Amino acid sequence: MCKSLFCSLLAVLASVCSISGANLEVLSSSASQFHFIIEFDFNDLDYRTESDSLKSHFYTVQIGIPYGANPRLQLAEGRQLGQVETTRKISPKFSSVSHPIVEVSRPLQVRGRSLVRLNIYPVIGSQMYHEVEVVLSFDGGHPSDGSMAYDPQFDRVFKTALANYDQFSRWPVYDKPVSKQVIEEGPFTGEGEWYRIEVNQTGIYSITGTQLQSAGLNLSNLESNDLHILNGGGLTLPQDNLKQRPKLEEISILVVDGGDGIFDNADTVFFYGEAVNRWLYRSGKEPYYVNHAYDDVNVYWLKVSNEPCVRMTEVDASPGLPIDTVITTFRRYRHSEQDNMLRRLANGGIPEYYTWYWSNESSMELFVTTPGAVEGELARFVLNGRTYNPGYMDLWVNDIPATDTCDQFNCRYGVSSLRDGLNEIRIALHGGSEADPYFNYLNIEYTSLLVPDGNVLDIVFDPFVGRARLDIIDNFSSSITIFDLADPLRPVILSGIECAGGDISFSVVGKSDGLNRYYAGMRSEALSPVSIERAWPADLYLSNTQTDLIIITSHDLIGALDEYIDYRQNEKRSISIVAAEDIYDNFSFGIFDPTAIRDFLKYAYEHYPTPAPSAVLFVGDANYDYLDHLGTGLINRVPSWILPSDGATSDDSYVYFGAYGLLDGDTSYIVGDRGYDMLTARWPVRSANEISTIISKIKHYEATSTRGFWRNKMTFVADDEHAAGSHDETFHANQTEELEQDHTPRSFQRNKIYLWDYPFVGRYKPDVNGDIVSAFNNGSLIVNYVGHGNPD
Repeated sequence: MCKSLFCSLLAVLASVCSISGANLEVLSSSASQFHFIIEFDFNDLDYRTESDSLKSHFYTVQIGIPYGANPRLQLAEGRQLGQVETTRKISPKFSSVSHPIVEVSRPLQVRGRSLVRLNIYPVIGSQMYHEVEVVLSFDGGHPSDGSMAYDPQFDRVFKTALANYDQFSRWPVYDKPVSKQVIEEGPFTGEGEWYRIEVNQTGIYSITGTQLQSAGLNLSNLESNDLHILNGGGLTLPQDNLKQRPKLEEISILVVDGGDGIFDNADTVFFYGEAVNRWLYRSGKEPYYVNHAYDDVNVYWLKVSNEPCVRMTEVDASPGLPIDTVITTFRRYRHSEQDNMLRRLANGGIPEYYTWYWSNESSMELFVTTPGAVEGELARFVLNGRTYNPGYMDLWVNDIPATDTCDQFNCRYGVSSLRDGLNEIRIALHGGSEADPYFNYLNIEYTSLLVPDGNVLDIVFDPFVGRARLDIIDNFSSSITIFDLADPLRPVILSGIECAGGDISFSVVGKSDGLNRYYAGMRSEALSPVSIERAWPADLYLSNTQTDLIIITSHDLIGALDEYIDYRQNEKRSISIVAAEDIYDNFSFGIFDPTAIRDFLKYAYEHYPTPAPSAVLFVGDANYDYLDHLGTGLINRVPSWILPSDGATSDDSYVYFGAYGLLDGDTSYIVGDRGYDMLTARWPVRSANEISTIISKIKHYEATSTRGFWRNKMTFVADDEHAAGSHDETFHANQTEELEQDHTPRSFQRNKIYLWDYPFVGRYKPDVNGDIVSAFNNGSLIVNYVGHGNPD
């Protein structure tokens, strides 16, 4: 008997994929083709809703194919055409959308093995074929190359799910990702003493010896060249698995140690640090503002080790050198944004949880400073928001209306009324019938004199050829240092700067194919990090231990899982427990980013010893408000993953290692995708006591002494899809009826809780809550819910 959560997950997946109800007779099975006849009646069929809002009915058969083979449908012939007869409660309405009798998906890659899904469409009008003969040929592939598969956990799934498992199981795994034994070097591989440095602004930072000593660094005879600072870029990790991942790179620093080569508490390290929310400048691209969705601090790492170091260099920028042009203005950028709310539709629903908005008021007034603005010059404004009414935002700058060009998301304006200093901005937003207007952010690009803003000047201008002299208006309160920031990780100090007549002048050689960016700031007013802490980062890249189940939790909950690990390891399961904080250190370099969890699991799947991990258990509560915009104070111990391209929160996407990085389970049976490589489960706990309670319940649930009638009962709960603007009472009931009738063994007792059976009290149906709680308390082997959730 399967006694573990691990086995239960496999059983659930197998039941979803299993060949049940219909009678499938295999006529022949080989490495080159699969030939079968399948008999069924209408009650065996699944369905999907088509473009005409009606249903097409089909039956799915999954077939394993040799790795690298191309499936080719050689025969698809329907027989025994007759009337549709059904015992379902709800009479079917047939779609007019036509399909071939058999559709073959693209091959899916599941843990280094290939399979396809055949959708068989036997219904024609109000009639259907009760028998279909199919021959699927396999062209090419590698049925005899590679190494034999050893993947006992997923083999049980394949055995239940594939019609030709007996043949499939004999084929070796060709080019199997999990066979890789090349272990990569991680960011914390090797010797060194580490300190974690958090920053939340962009600019020149200083760290004194006294600060490092307070963090735990022993300054006794510490050589200055042993100090290194590293950073991973501070950007949100890419969702797409094919995009290159960032690296933890050493940055150039300036060490002021009095010239003795020894770093003591009176000495200082200077470095250029960037916030996670900032303007991003790239050669050949328009500047754009990046806003990190998951964290508000960038993390730099100070490493103490005896290895070659990277230091800032100097270049002569004397203004007296021969020049080709003089630069006194540049294009400057401002960004204003607040994250206060999620967007709601007219029916109260929240369509997506990734983008936060400033306001949903119909009018706004704000004030923005634009230092150095050249009055009368054309400035460009971009207002970003969301409604469904084109031309939905009007703009006044200093009481002068601006002309707009709008789409559903952005309005762009040309403005000539910008002032040097404070500007009054008024915005009117016009909503549509589907939602209130939601305002997100304001971007301004304008022509500015070379004048500092708060003792800082960040100059960016277009590529050019030759040498230019830049004349900065000297409004700084003290002496400055100017850096060439063509590469923000490798700042170069400009020497030979001259101050005369209220100007600061220097010259530079223009870059025709690179970034022309120069940063002026005062070292005497260098920023201080938010925090400096001693760190002992784990190295998650080095693992020679085969693992079946990975448990991911927060550091403070690891000890509470000892009892569960001991309990499961008695079943000879190989279990690894990993702290989410260690994952962030290794895969997003200390920044809180859920994508790092996916990257870690992908790495474990591809590099850990065979067989690769089969499942992951997330132990910790999660919420969609990563940055606590709502002020609830809830801790995201192990976050769910919200992506810009997907409106929902999900754990499934964590184990999708295909190209795009997003698991699309709704359409995979049509177009084909990679499929699941690992299984997921979650305990949404907030404390060690809650973990102890779950472990106690698991042991009680699985104990032989607690066998009773409840083990033969399954509870089905169906939402009613009743909300403002939607009254389809049967939608989720239909889905649940299909699950109950077509995918649940007849031997189980049914307990149905359908919301359409319950009366309204206002907008709600409170009686159903008590029945659901009773279903748990009275005992049920499985409680299955089909429907929607609501953050309220």
